[in-house]
Amino acid sequence: MKKSKTIKVTRLHLLLTVVLLCAGYLLAYSYNYTKEFGQEQADVSQSMTQWEIEDQLREKLIQAQKENMQLEERLTELQHLVSEKEEQMSLLENELEGTYIELESYRLLAGLLEAKGPGVIVTLEDKDYIGETGDPDDYIVHEQDVRGVINELFAAGAEGVSINGQRFVHTTAIRCVGPTIIVNGVKSAAPFEIAAVGDPEVLYRALHLPGGYVELLQSWGITVKVEKQDEIILPAFIGEL
Repeated sequence: MKKSKTIKVTRLHLLLTVVLLCAGYLLAYSYNYTKEFGQEQADVSQSMTQWEIEDQLREKLIQAQKENMQLEERLTELQHLVSEKEEQMSLLENELEGTYIELESYRLLAGLLEAKGPGVIVTLEDKDYIGETGDPDDYIVHEQDVRGVINELFAAGAEGVSINGQRFVHTTAIRCVGPTIIVNGVKSAAPFEIAAVGDPEVLYRALHLPGGYVELLQSWGITVKVEKQDEIILPAFIGEL
């Protein structure tokens, strides 16, 4: 009887041991499961927050790209506008430059500017008066003689003319007073030096045409000398037109 009681106690202990081991295993498994589940939940929550942040950043990036595109389009419009204005300014500057050059040419032809360039100088001298025979007026250079030479020069393309240093303009009056002539109110005597700016060859040939004005003056006994010059300077007209 005593031996059977001892055996029961041993089985009971064994059974308790097994039960305790199972309970411990369950507790450990439950603890680990709970821990792992909690970590997974935390990871999921963290992933959701990160995704929301990335989504917000993505939306901001898309919005910024839209704004950049709008700014680029506006910049392109402004660049086109600036190009158009620059082209208009360039055309306007060219027109102004052309107008200025045209105005300067008119002022040059009008005698309001100093003229410089190649040309010819025509010198007219009185015929020597011999004795008391004849009319002295037949021996001197008259205003019409000077004006005739000037007309020939302008007809041959002269850009400007001066008589004894006085610029000839469209209002210039040439008057003869005895053996002198008055040009722009300034009196001068022979020899009369008529300077003209233009093509020297053309001017020279025009004056020496057969039956031309120089030949006519020489037939009257007036000494006429025509010289080609590489550079002639004509003073600007001083006075009121």
